[in-house]
Amino acid sequence: MKQFWHFLNKDSYLFGIILGICTPVVLYVFILGIVELIIHFHFTINSPNKLKLLATAGNLIWIRYYFVVKKSDKTGFAVLAITFILIISYFIFYK
Repeated sequence: MKQFWHFLNKDSYLFGIILGICTPVVLYVFILGIVELIIHFHFTINSPNKLKLLATAGNLIWIRYYFVVKKSDKTGFAVLAITFILIISYFIFYK
């Protein structure tokens, strides 16, 4: 467990970019699995593309953690930049 926390304590742009990309992907797969269960029970979803936007919300946890708690500006800025890029690309491609 110590190694995991040591891994999360890095302050670099590259680590923030990797974290900012991986978190929405993992959350998207998780949310997609939940939606599949809901659809299985005969509910409908208006737009599955909104799930991609919802998946970026997981980065808010990392942004707060690295900016406020750890004071790691490089990692926090990289996660914030990736989140901004993902949200802008969502509105360009899906709206």
